[in-house]
Amino acid sequence: MQLLKPKPLDSGLPKIDADNQDLPRITEEAWNALINANVPPSLFRYGDQATRIETNDGDAPVPKSLTPDRFRYEMARRADFYKVNKDGRIKPALPPMYVIRDMLATRPTGLAQRVSNVSHRLSVLNRLT
Repeated sequence: MQLLKPKPLDSGLPKIDADNQDLPRITEEAWNALINANVPPSLFRYGDQATRIETNDGDAPVPKSLTPDRFRYEMARRADFYKVNKDGRIKPALPPMYVIRDMLATRPTGLAQRVSNVSHRLSVLNRLT
């Protein structure tokens, strides 16, 4: 197994201070980063849930709600979270779980609403396979 190097903080992704305790503000920053990086759409709104399309064991596409772990996975790839250490150096950080939980508690209005179309296509595809 090849170990991946941490992505640099100059990756071009939005930078979010993981030590920010202003929950409404950091949640808004995270949502903005997610929505702006969701082109072409890979995350959708399915009802009031943030959802992504995965494939099942039979390679059929299925909508999957974003759990805290799935949401954190997505956020870690769409923004550079960082912390400033006591020496003033910027270090990469994980997306804070309090932000992920707050995002999950927020209605994902900025995500593509095509899930109804995706859901219809999924049902058609599942009938064909």
